[in-house]
Amino acid sequence: MKDFRAKLVSVKELTADVRQFSFEPDTDFHFEAGQFVMIDIIDEQAPTASRAYSIASTPGSGVIELVIKLRDGRGSNFLRGLSEGDSVSMKGPFGHFAIDKSSGKDLVFIATGTGIAPINSMIRSLLESGDARKMRLFFGLRHFNDVFWREEFEKLAAEHENFDVILSLSRPDDSPWDGRQGRVTSIIAEENFDFSNIQVYLCGNKAMVDETKHFFVEHGVSVQDIRHEIF
Repeated sequence: MKDFRAKLVSVKELTADVRQFSFEPDTDFHFEAGQFVMIDIIDEQAPTASRAYSIASTPGSGVIELVIKLRDGRGSNFLRGLSEGDSVSMKGPFGHFAIDKSSGKDLVFIATGTGIAPINSMIRSLLESGDARKMRLFFGLRHFNDVFWREEFEKLAAEHENFDVILSLSRPDDSPWDGRQGRVTSIIAEENFDFSNIQVYLCGNKAMVDETKHFFVEHGVSVQDIRHEIF
């Protein structure tokens, strides 16, 4: 773990309230896919606070990408006020939500909302390294206007025959959504898995993580083969 400065090089609007922040660290920064950084929140309030954000970019990319849902909170307000070229204080990396490299089992990734950030880092780093294991991503969102990275993941699936992605909306309403419908926990219950040969990686809200973990344990997946991070 180290303290360092990082310069904001770009901000991309993914949805009305989700932004992709790209930072360039001022030092060599090494991390494992799935880990997170802490950002110091410098504002008029005292004392200084810190907020944790998972890294969405891949190790070795040279940038720290964060996918953040902006709310009406201290951390969000600080980030909302940043401009390209501004620098922030970071600490990291932190966390043990990482790929088990000793296993040869197929991989199932399940994420909701901005919980996709560390999962994206994991999947892309594995594919970049030439990992041949079968990988399946289930990405759940609520509304049509919440959708982001659909084209990016579908392109990735087209380029790698061992990777497949299923996006689902729990509340598609009257939108033009043409994908799967239902909560991600319901979607996985409809799928066929070789429960004896999978490792599961979960990231999202606590209710989803708890329900999904219970589903896989109930079907014989060892708790050692289920890793999770709660957002």
